[in-house]
Amino acid sequence: MRPLGDIALGLRIEWCKARARAARWSEEVLLLIEEMRRVIEFFWWQSHWWKERGAVVVVFCSAYYQEGALAYAERQACLRLMMATNHCQPLWIDVPKIVTSQLLPDDYDGDDDDDIPTDVYIDGPPPDEIEN
Repeated sequence: MRPLGDIALGLRIEWCKARARAARWSEEVLLLIEEMRRVIEFFWWQSHWWKERGAVVVVFCSAYYQEGALAYAERQACLRLMMATNHCQPLWIDVPKIVTSQLLPDDYDGDDDDDIPTDVYIDGPPPDEIEN
């Protein structure tokens, strides 16, 4: 039979390991939210990039080629915009609310206020920035 001191030490060690795992998971959740935000931002950027790409005029090409290239660029821009607004944002809209409601007081170690995520969000640019 083990003495009580060894059991208490073992429990402290296991508690420290569990706390470290919880801290890593909390950080992973925050990284995941940032990655979600960046995916939406990337789709917006890519949509604008395709629109600019379609506006480029190639001098040595026929009118049919120009028209096809413009149509292709517009289609790609529309796809990227739809991925951001119709797929990612609606799918991930509740994730920040769920995360902030599930954060535990133990996630805050008291060192500084940077550990408390007060601005957890997943948004792209505001709708008025959309160029039509």
